[in-house]
Amino acid sequence: MRKIAYRPRAMADLERILVYLAVESQAPQVARQAAAKTIDAIEPAAQNPTMGRKVEDDRLEQSYRRVLSGCYWVYYTYDEKALTAWRIFHTSRDTESFGFLTLGS
Repeated sequence: MRKIAYRPRAMADLERILVYLAVESQAPQVARQAAAKTIDAIEPAAQNPTMGRKVEDDRLEQSYRRVLSGCYWVYYTYDEKALTAWRIFHTSRDTESFGFLTLGS
């Protein structure tokens, strides 16, 4: 199976989601469960990386794929050795205004 790696922006996205959910629900375990569910959704993509929908845009340096995890999109790339998560967005987010075009960060 491919190794799963997280870019710094994806980790920051996940942390931001955790903090938001912990504050909103006032239950840290709810936030931890949501984070675990998001991470768990990436594992099948590592086994079958073409399962995610291809995302292409002329403004991007490369194409990405995305997989839905609950109400979060996980954007990733892959090669033979690893699947790399680049960003994690809530489905209601406008990805362009939220930095989708700066995925390389």
